[in-house]
Amino acid sequence: MLKLVQGLQYVLNAKGSSPAEVLGIDYKSTLKPALDSFADDINKSSMSKLEGLISLQQQSVENAAKIEAKRNRVVVLQSNCDKVKNF
Repeated sequence: MLKLVQGLQYVLNAKGSSPAEVLGIDYKSTLKPALDSFADDINKSSMSKLEGLISLQQQSVENAAKIEAKRNRVVVLQSNCDKVKNF
């Protein structure tokens, strides 16, 4: 017995010599829709994860820009402090 996806099990004929004999004469009409559905679910999940990754990359770029701006501000403030000390 072959369990393909949730709720779909398939009985194999070990004595068969062709896909139709091993899987049964109606394997294309039974398996193809299930596999297509499974592939669609994987594609949707992949797209969702890709969109999430793109969003995280955008946030990372924004955070890096904020950090750089704060670093520059600290350099300016340190320079001002140094000027006051040396005055």
